Amino acid sequence: MFLIGLHTAGVAELLAYSAQHPHFGGVSSLWRDSARQVAVTTVTLSFLAAACGGMGKNSSSNPSGVRISGLISSVTGGCPNMRFKLGSKGVVTNPNSAFPDGNCSDLRNGTAIEVEGGWQSDGSVLARKVRHQPGPRQVHLVGGVSALRGSCPDLRFLLRAEYVVTNANTRFDGVACSSIRNGLLITVRGVRQADGTVLVREVEPEVEAEEIEILGTLTALDGSCPNVTFSLGSELIATSADTRFKKLPCGGLRNGQFVQVEGFRQADGRILAREVEPEIEVREVEIRDVIRNLDGSCPHLTFFLGNSRIVTDAHTRFKEVACSGLSNGRLVEVEGIRQADGSILANEIEPRETE
Repeated sequence: MFLIGLHTAGVAELLAYSAQHPHFGGVSSLWRDSARQVAVTTVTLSFLAAACGGMGKNSSSNPSGVRISGLISSVTGGCPNMRFKLGSKGVVTNPNSAFPDGNCSDLRNGTAIEVEGGWQSDGSVLARKVRHQPGPRQVHLVGGVSALRGSCPDLRFLLRAEYVVTNANTRFDGVACSSIRNGLLITVRGVRQADGTVLVREVEPEVEAEEIEILGTLTALDGSCPNVTFSLGSELIATSADTRFKKLPCGGLRNGQFVQVEGFRQADGRILAREVEPEIEVREVEIRDVIRNLDGSCPHLTFFLGNSRIVTDAHTRFKEVACSGLSNGRLVEVEGIRQADGSILANEIEPRETE
C-alpha cells in the first residue's frame, strides 16, 4: 500500500505540472486523460488493499509462508492431526505435514522444533514441514524432594527451588516412581520447558541403591501380577513389570514356596525385586478325579482327588465353575504345583464330564 501511495502522489504532481505547461509532451490532452485513468485505478487498488486489511500475515487469502521455532507446549490431538504451541503461536499438523528428520509421534512438550507453514484464518500456522532443532538446555539437579503432588507416572515436586515434573517417558533407575516421597534425596536429569519447569528424563537415588540377594519362605502374598508384594522373613518384597521370574511365572507364586530374590533396597525399606527364582525345582502336576472330603470356605478349600490332597487359595483360577460350585462327587481336573508337604497347590480347576 505504501508503494501504491507513492505512485498516486507522483501522478497527481505530473497532472499539476501539465496544467501549468500546455506545451508539455505535445500530446498533453491525451496524456492527461491517461494519467487521470491511472490515478483512479491506483487509488482504487489502494482502497481495495486497505479494505482487505493489507497484506497482513493472518489473512486466509494470503498464501505467503511463515517460519517459527521454539519449544513445544500444550500438545493435544493424535497423529497426524496434532495441535500445539510454539511460544504464543498455535500450530496444527495434518496428513500433508512432512517430518524430514523424524515423525509426528516425536511431538512432545519441551521438544525444540522449527515449523514452516502458512497462516490460517484463525491465526494458527498449518505446518508444511516440521524439523528438530538442537535440544533445549539440559538440567541436572540434586536435592531433597518437597511439595510432592500427583500420582505415578505424572508427578510434580520441588527440587532445590525448581519445579520438576515426570511423565510416562521418565526413567526411574534404582528407585521406583511409587517410592518418590518428600525428603527423599535424588538426582534428576531433564530439559527446561517453555513454562520454566524441568521435564525429567531420568531419576536416580543420590545414594547408590543397595543390591540385595535373599532366600526364604514366601508369606503374606498380596497384589496382582506383575505388581505383587510378599515377605521373606522380615523383608518386604515388591515386584513390577520389570521383574524377571525364572522357572516360575508370577502367577505361580504361592505362600509357603521357598524362593530366592535379587533386587535393590528402596527408600521406603522395601526390596524391589529384579529377579525371583524358586530355590527348589517346581514340580507341576495335572490330575483328574472325583472330589472327596471337601472342607474349608472359599477361596481356601481342601479336598482329595484320589490320594492327593488339593489346596486352593485366592490365586486359584476356577474355569467354568465357581469356587462355591465345587462339591463332593464332582469330577474335576486340577493343574497345580507339588508343595514340600506333598499337597498340590491348585493353579487352575476345571470341571469335567463324568466318563
